[in-house]
Amino acid sequence: MIICTAGHVDHGKTTLVAALTGIDCDRTAEEKRRGITIELGFAPCRVSPDEVISIVDVPGHERLVSTMLSGAGGVEGVLLVVSAVSGPMPQTREHLAACAALGLSRGVVAMTFADRVESPELASLLLRESLLGTVLQDAEIVPVDARRGTGVESLRAALAALIEDSGALELSSRARSPFVLPIDRVFPVSGFGTVVTGSLIQGQLQVGDLVVLSPGTGAVSRVRGLHVHGTSVDSVGPGTRVAVNLSDLACQDVPRFALLSPPGALVCGKTFDAELKWLPHAAQVGRAFRTLSRSRGLTLHLHAGRAVAEVRADVEIQPGETATGRVRLDRPLPLVPGARFVLRGPPDAHFGGVLGGGRILDARPSSRRSAAAREALRYATPTQAIAQLILESDRRGIDDLELRLRLGQTPELQTEGKAPRRFAAGVVTAALRSLVEKVDAAHLAEPTEPGLLAASVEASPLMRLALELALSEGALIRRGLHLARPTHIPAAEEALDELSKRVLRSVGKAGLNALSDSEVMDRYGGREVPLNAALRWLERQGRIVRTGGFVFPARELQALREAVVVAVAAGQALDVLWLKTQASVSRKHAIPLLEWLDATGVTIRRGDVRLAGPKAGVGAPGVS
Repeated sequence: MIICTAGHVDHGKTTLVAALTGIDCDRTAEEKRRGITIELGFAPCRVSPDEVISIVDVPGHERLVSTMLSGAGGVEGVLLVVSAVSGPMPQTREHLAACAALGLSRGVVAMTFADRVESPELASLLLRESLLGTVLQDAEIVPVDARRGTGVESLRAALAALIEDSGALELSSRARSPFVLPIDRVFPVSGFGTVVTGSLIQGQLQVGDLVVLSPGTGAVSRVRGLHVHGTSVDSVGPGTRVAVNLSDLACQDVPRFALLSPPGALVCGKTFDAELKWLPHAAQVGRAFRTLSRSRGLTLHLHAGRAVAEVRADVEIQPGETATGRVRLDRPLPLVPGARFVLRGPPDAHFGGVLGGGRILDARPSSRRSAAAREALRYATPTQAIAQLILESDRRGIDDLELRLRLGQTPELQTEGKAPRRFAAGVVTAALRSLVEKVDAAHLAEPTEPGLLAASVEASPLMRLALELALSEGALIRRGLHLARPTHIPAAEEALDELSKRVLRSVGKAGLNALSDSEVMDRYGGREVPLNAALRWLERQGRIVRTGGFVFPARELQALREAVVVAVAAGQALDVLWLKTQASVSRKHAIPLLEWLDATGVTIRRGDVRLAGPKAGVGAPGVS
């Protein structure tokens, strides 16, 4: 995992990193002379016997925000450093704004110089209040005195907890994408040649891989060696600080802040479609940037590169809102599909210059795409995005290499070692229709069977795309190894359907004073159809939720969820007594209901009470 420091100059970021790692990241003579961080620094921090976090130490001075942003791109967490004496300062707020624009919500707050205040507890409370409304409002605050070492081990433990929350599924998805390594240092090593360092933000990089620089001359190099924190390795995955020894390239041939990627894997362009986020504090800065509609006065920071941006939003974006639009740059940058960027305007004395940011939706969009099509792309699943680009291509068609350049990884269409496959709108529509007809024919020919074997259609990339479209649109469902229509119930499952109806009647009658698993088993166990199969059937249909050893009706949970959302949105802290009164249930039911609300993100536990969670008021009921 890679994290970056953040915070105002002179709040002790580099000293704190040295206390955590034993490494002084201020390595240049000018940094030593001036006593401030100017260049990015890097250090490994062991947080447990088996886990190491890579720390990127960034400058805190207002004139070095560009350098800070070049180090923050692609990291997974943040270590915010705030002085207990002076509290949050302009660069603290600007760095927090940059984190919000980059989608960084995991982090720890280190309150430095805690020994210099009369009451560290009061300073911590004031700091917590100042963080309200920011991405780190719920982050752990750790008082530290880096010079004496007080609180350093507590901070190390808090950083270790970030790894547990780092999202294995997200990391797995990034690992399947083509590798991308923004370069932040270039230097020669005697006997080895050119070495570059950076944070691998996606993909797998191996010794022997061919690489190109973007932007660059297009010259292809090869990876001669890889080192992670001084240790030679054969391959690295995303979220790793790595040094790469490149063959056949001199240091002067490597532009600073270029990207390493496989040949032909990235678009280096000046125009892209994006999701755009305008931050809440924009309402308090100059009139010219109070909202975002059409602007030519913004600087865009993308990984380690930057350019002057002309942004044309599809609607006028108010502070705190998100919409879509098209971005045009004054010079080409390597555009990584899905990458997040930062938008800065003229510096404000209180908030700094970061006003918003966004996410690349299409790295090489068609010239005539409508605002509605951009909005659809914003919410599209990978399969739906592929389908949209195919349909936009009309008769011309689009090949899978173009799809990967514009949208990123498309595993359904990988054709390693083969020529690119071309997909046209009419061909895909016909394949989708053919697939549904095959499933209907299977149901008609074998009404007692679950459906059509999925393996019979998954060999073809075209049919795989049609299958994913059918599943995303709800025309088909997976039933084990088979594909079926949602309304199809095999004759052999009629008894299962009947048992499910009986169970549902009992569960619904009990309401939130739910039957336990054992009570349901006593009533309906021992029948010809296994009870667990009936319960799974009802769960798939979204009719019940099983949690805490009880079986709850989903309709009742939805009503409870709505009541909880109203309460937490009003700032109310909920406890067991509140839920017992609200839902008219006993403690034995209140506890699993609260745990279900926590697990689904509606609430978050703080001691003995519940506050608003990340998904309060978002999405449908239901099943976690």
